[in-house]
Amino acid sequence: MFPVILSIGPIVISTLGVFLALSFIVGTFMVWHYGKEEVGNEKILDLVLLFSLTSILIGRIFYILANPIIFEGNLLKMLHFINFPGIYWSWGFVISIFLGIFYCRQQKINYRAVFDAAIPGLAFSIFLSQIGCFLGGCEIGTPTNFFLGIEHIKGLGKRHPISLYEALTVLFIFIVIYILYQKKLAKKSNLTKKSWNGNENGVVSVVFILLLGSLYFLLEFLREGSVYLFRLKITQFPYLILIILGISYLGRNLPINKVKEKLFKTKQETESKPS
Repeated sequence: MFPVILSIGPIVISTLGVFLALSFIVGTFMVWHYGKEEVGNEKILDLVLLFSLTSILIGRIFYILANPIIFEGNLLKMLHFINFPGIYWSWGFVISIFLGIFYCRQQKINYRAVFDAAIPGLAFSIFLSQIGCFLGGCEIGTPTNFFLGIEHIKGLGKRHPISLYEALTVLFIFIVIYILYQKKLAKKSNLTKKSWNGNENGVVSVVFILLLGSLYFLLEFLREGSVYLFRLKITQFPYLILIILGISYLGRNLPINKVKEKLFKTKQETESKPS
């Protein structure tokens, strides 16, 4: 682990801080690059800012509510991220998705197309932030004798490098969705505007939330220090919501369902015709 990049007197530049800034810059650029064709530049940047701020704020609120003993009702402790760190990122992430959908609908934007364009940048941003978290030692895994276990920076013994697991997981997800999105762009570019009906919109987003929800749900079992509810960690419930959303979307949009719907309509039309 490498928590500090540079230290000169009172000036300390943390590895986590550098990677968080880098993840925001790179992620924002990727979202802008792919999203500018779907919506105006200003709106896509507004969406990035909305998603980033609400993820942090809501994640912090959930962490405070789940750990009242740490903060003792002290507002200064709640606002002091350095001395009293902690964010339930999963809750902030999921709720920000719903806020993003609401924003797109208010702006009369096709949220499925926008989310598809934003997902590659979001995924790579998460990857960079998790690398920074791993180097900074900001997350604690459960004790292990597994060969991948490492000595934690806080001297807690050999632990699962949960941040590294998450970084590698989201890197795999990024590769998958990036390939899917490039295929979508290629298909769209080969069709005229009239023939492009937008049925491909949403596929990249659904694959992302299903993979992220499923894999991160499992990785939460290797994280230490969460509050439990109904025998599950409170941080696992948002990932269950993602899984349910993904499965629900697939259930409504699978080709077999569309075929059944067409057959049902054809049958109704046939029966309604006078003999």
